[in-house]
Amino acid sequence: MMRVDNLKDCFVQFCELRDRISKGVSIEDIDFMYPTTLVPLLPHIESGIPVNKEIKGYISSLSKSDGKSEKYVFERIKRSQEPQMIYPWIYEFSKRHNYDANSLAYFVYELIANIREHSDFTTAFAMAQSYGGHNNFLEFCLYDDGITIPESLRRSDASFKFLDDCVVINEALNGESSKKKDKGRGHGMNTSAQVVVDGYKGELFIASSNGSINIKSGTERLCLYNTQKYCKIEGTLISLRIPHIEKEVPEKKVSVYTYVEKIRKFKGEVIEDGPNSEC
Repeated sequence: MMRVDNLKDCFVQFCELRDRISKGVSIEDIDFMYPTTLVPLLPHIESGIPVNKEIKGYISSLSKSDGKSEKYVFERIKRSQEPQMIYPWIYEFSKRHNYDANSLAYFVYELIANIREHSDFTTAFAMAQSYGGHNNFLEFCLYDDGITIPESLRRSDASFKFLDDCVVINEALNGESSKKKDKGRGHGMNTSAQVVVDGYKGELFIASSNGSINIKSGTERLCLYNTQKYCKIEGTLISLRIPHIEKEVPEKKVSVYTYVEKIRKFKGEVIEDGPNSEC
């Protein structure tokens, strides 16, 4: 099977495979998935859905991850787990691949702190994998099955119920918080997005309920997708891809402190046909 080229397409592939599972159609013909496709499928696979032997072996390897692999790290997040307990594995993994460890650890810390505070999840996974060859990038994703970003904000501010889910996700990215007393809080996600897109020249994708957004370096366009029922996700998926950094080029490392005091208002257009369409 042809490998998809970007995070949005990985999400669409997840939706297609989930649809096949719901119809009782086998997915055993799929022998490769990027984390953005695999991780939100894990609850279905763990329920006993048959998968290709390559995928089965890959998942088995992930489950035994001790944080020391050169290729990947994987964590099943527990409700009782403090974000700083996850910090060491992404910090060390980042250093092994020549990234500024603080910047990526900051991103992961913010995400996990947010889902612990707002999501009320039952199942959550975090994963990072490094790819070489013609890909030459690191992909990280976090999935949780809890309260979605749009639902969390609507519970604190009724005005959000009149907005599309993708627009509400964009508001969260730009600093809106579900805690009224913390208006203006939530800038950790905005800082993280700047580190990924502006600093590392990478790609960020967020899907939650009936909305998703996609931001790529090299363009000022933020694509907001109405995912509709076909690509609705129960919970939230956040993924990033950033290019590899060669050890010999340390100046390409990105410091989170360059962006932590800045607020960038990400703006984009709503695509009504969902992520199957191009922005």
